[in-house]
Amino acid sequence: MICRHCGFEANEDFKFCPKCGKDSSFVTPTIILNPATAKITSSLRDNLFLVICILMTCACGLGVISGGLPLINILLTIFLWLGYSKFKKGIIDVTPLKNISGTVYASYVITNVCYIILIVCGVILTLLLGLIANNRTAINEIVEIIGSEFPVFLNIPYALYAVLAIVIGVAILIGAVAGLLINILGLRKIHRFAQSVYKMILNEAADFYNPRAAKNWLIAFGVFMVVSAVTSIGTSFFAALSNGCNAAACFISASLINKYFLSNV
Repeated sequence: MICRHCGFEANEDFKFCPKCGKDSSFVTPTIILNPATAKITSSLRDNLFLVICILMTCACGLGVISGGLPLINILLTIFLWLGYSKFKKGIIDVTPLKNISGTVYASYVITNVCYIILIVCGVILTLLLGLIANNRTAINEIVEIIGSEFPVFLNIPYALYAVLAIVIGVAILIGAVAGLLINILGLRKIHRFAQSVYKMILNEAADFYNPRAAKNWLIAFGVFMVVSAVTSIGTSFFAALSNGCNAAACFISASLINKYFLSNV
């Protein structure tokens, strides 16, 4: 028997699921083996999904070597491997799929919080630098501190300080707002698609959530990762390789969605 809510497998029927505790949730496996489940199972058994797992593992390892600690990516990689191993063995378990969806959502929330903090900092920085730029005393003190090392500051008009301050703050603000919008529009759609995957197995969703949008945004994030890889080659070769692996994983994920969820397979 398999729990309809969490995918827990048991040898006998229970009134309450030992794992999630929900009432009368056990059904026979044949009930949940619907056409949607067949698509999901086939996609997770595909060798392309195995390649994604390998690429994400390499990306995490290279990220650690380059001095980072990509905890979200590490968790995502673990859940990807768990999902692949279980479905490859023919075990229909939604727990790894739920964890994958949850990890994507965690990334979505954390990134949003970071962008919001950056937006607030951009506003504060713009106002603060604007006030400093219009305060001749503050500028004179700054010039006295760094003027010996950067004598060019001695010849810049006060008005130009104000312009530079505003440009810096506004640039940070625009970049943060753009990143926030892309995250909301893109990563949220990818999460909702991942969420609909396990909900389809549990018969809790009518259809997969907008797989075309998920595919397109994965391609967009892949392109962004390629740009990040190219720009970081000079500073950190391992970080560039890590971004390259992430980009390849995004492109292959988009291909997998196209193969199983956008075509008649």
